[in-house]
This record gives sequence, C-alpha cells and structure tokens, in this order.
Amino acid sequence: MKYWILVVVVLMLISSSSSIFEELRELFHPSPMDEQQKQQILHETLKIKKRDNPLRPVIIVPSLIGNQLQAQLVNSQPNHLWCSSNSDWYTIWLDENAFYPLERDCWSDNMKLVFDQQTLSVKARQGVNIRGIDYGGLEGVRYMDTQKQIISWGNIIDLLVALGYTPGKDLRAAPYDWRYGPDSSFSNSFQPLQQLIQDTYEINGNLSISVTSNSMGGGYFLLFLNTMSQQWKDKYIHSFVPFSSCFAGSILSPAFLIGTPVYEGIDFASIGSLWASVLWLSPYAAVNGDRVLFTTPSKQFTVSKLPDLLAYAGFNESAILLKTVTKNQTLIAPHVPTYCLYGYDIPTLHEVNYETESFKGPSTNTTAPGDGVCSIKSLDLCSVWANQQTQPAVSYPIPTLTHGALNNSESIRFFLKILDL
Repeated sequence: MKYWILVVVVLMLISSSSSIFEELRELFHPSPMDEQQKQQILHETLKIKKRDNPLRPVIIVPSLIGNQLQAQLVNSQPNHLWCSSNSDWYTIWLDENAFYPLERDCWSDNMKLVFDQQTLSVKARQGVNIRGIDYGGLEGVRYMDTQKQIISWGNIIDLLVALGYTPGKDLRAAPYDWRYGPDSSFSNSFQPLQQLIQDTYEINGNLSISVTSNSMGGGYFLLFLNTMSQQWKDKYIHSFVPFSSCFAGSILSPAFLIGTPVYEGIDFASIGSLWASVLWLSPYAAVNGDRVLFTTPSKQFTVSKLPDLLAYAGFNESAILLKTVTKNQTLIAPHVPTYCLYGYDIPTLHEVNYETESFKGPSTNTTAPGDGVCSIKSLDLCSVWANQQTQPAVSYPIPTLTHGALNNSESIRFFLKILDL
C-alpha cells in the first residue's frame, strides 16, 4: 500500500512539473525551424558566399528570459524548511525540475528581487547570487532550458557554425541577469560587454563587430551604445541587428503583473513584480502618448498613470520602482548602422477594459497591428532613427511574423546578408 501511495505522489509531481513547463514553452517561444528550412538557408548561403572574405564577428545579446541563469546560495534565509540555504552554482533558469511541488517554492523565492527603500531600486535576496552562463561563449543562449526543449538562439548559431564561424572566437554571446533594469545593475554589466566587444575585435584581426539582439536585448544594447563615444562606436561596431525589439515597451508588461493568475502553485506576477526589466518594458510615453491602456467601471489608467494602476492592484513597491526605471526610457538614436527586423499584421493587445474593479475578472480587449507582443510603433524605431543619424537605419518588416523572429527563415536570410554572407 505504501508503495502505491509513493507511485501516485511521484506521478503527480512529474505531471505537475511537465504541464507548467509546456505552458512556458508555448507562452514564451514558438516552434523552431525544421531541419529542411535550415538546410535550404545553408545551401543558398554557401552558393553565394564570397569565400575570400573574412567572417564578420558576431556578438549575441539575448532578451528578457532569453539566456540561462545560474544561482549560488550562501547562507541564504529560505522561507520554507525544505529549501536549501547553501549550494554550489546550479541552473535556476530554466530547469524543468524547478517546477516540482515543494521545489517550486524554493525556485520562486530565489528568483525574486527585493525592493530597497533607501535607493528605490532592487537587489537580490540575501545570500542568493545569480549570474548568466558562459559569458563570451554560447552555452547559455542556445536554449532557454537545460532540457533543450525551448530554443533561443540555437538555429542561428547552428547556421553560422555551419558557415565557418568558431564559437568563442568570431561568434560570442553576452548573457546577463535580465531581471534587473536600467539602473546600476545594467550599468555594471556594460563594462564586461565593452571588454567583450574590444577583445573580439582584436582576436579577429581588428574587424568590427555585428551585434545582434532579440526583444528586450535591443533596448539593453541601445542603452549601452548611448553610453559610448562616437569614436568608439565607429571603430568597434559594424552593425546593430535587433530582432523583434520592443524599443518603446509593451502593454503586456503591466498586463502581466495585474492579470496573471497563480498557476499550479506559482504566483508568477509576484515573482516578476520587482523585476525592474518588466517594469522598464512598460509603454513609453514618448512613442505611445498618454493614451488609455486600462479601464475599470470607475477608473481610467493612461500611460502616465501606470504607477497608479500598479498601486491600485496592490503592487505598491512596483509602482515606486516604475517611476524610477521610466527615467531611463530613452530612445536616442544608436548612431551605428542599424537594421530592425520585426513582424506585423498580428493582432496585438492595445487596451484592456475590465468589467469589474477586479483585474482578475472578465475584460473586453481591443487590438492593434503588431507582432502579438509589441506594437508597430515600438518595433519600428529604425524609421525614426533614419532621420536622426547619418548611418543607415533600415526597417525590415515581415508580414504575419510573430514575436519569434529568431526562428523565421526570412529574417535569418536578411541577417546573413548584413554579415556579407
């Protein structure tokens, strides 16, 4: 009898973990390209590739949730008796085992950030250290997860390696802790990024770098470029190629916080409520204007009233933090050759009208053209920058392409052309 009880418990644990993981896979990333598509692109590129040309070095800047993270516990103070307080480095994002009951309580606590009332910024929980995996290498950006089920940059990496690129030499990545926003935490990662670009330049015969990014990685790298001199950019940056970058934010960021239910014991909104990056991705007033985003029967919340929305929903610390991070919602032109690849003609959330005062109740939503996550205004900043810089700023819209541009054969072909392949 005890044996069968144990079997049932184990099956429940496996079933629960798998269902959450499947939901995450469906939510965060579309299916990868099939092998036939990759071989077709490879065949076309090898046919026209100028073999005498040296390979243009590439550095990948991943997105929010787009690279794996490792955690180390050093005398942490867990909130549950069954959670460890000390550990060696282990993968915290993303591992299917983290979603088992009991274990997911530990994962949730360690992934949270803590609000600092004095600095009005966020920090890690005491005793919890988190970092990106394989800085300068590729292992942290191929897949989001250790089980290799949710592909991130894997397709593009495989194609570039097949075309002659060498991981760690002319094909590198700059993973970072994407929970933070444009405060000291982002700034602290800028110096290693600068050094990575300069080292890559030198080990590749002084060839300038093509930096490519996905989603929030585009805004992150734009911030970095805005801190560098024009002389430095002219020397080291060949091109900036953002895939599906929400440069001016998305309504899905605040919608995620106020409308995400607790799912199989994990309160995702609570975990992400103090991720400064999520708040930083709220719609930018400079592009969206002060339009209405959310309504209830008694209230309207415009772009400028998003802190009020968060406070009304019970996220008081998030409301304060939002005021801090929006000071860094800059859209200054990058002043390097820039090529914006994105999809359009996908209905994208534009306004949410709740039927009750509760944000958990039914709502009537309106949509506008975009890629399913970001609006056209947020994606197509190249059209604006074309009038603000002397360097090329080119938009490459792809009809009916969703936010997963990394797995689209047309966008990848365009990227390869930028690399002169």
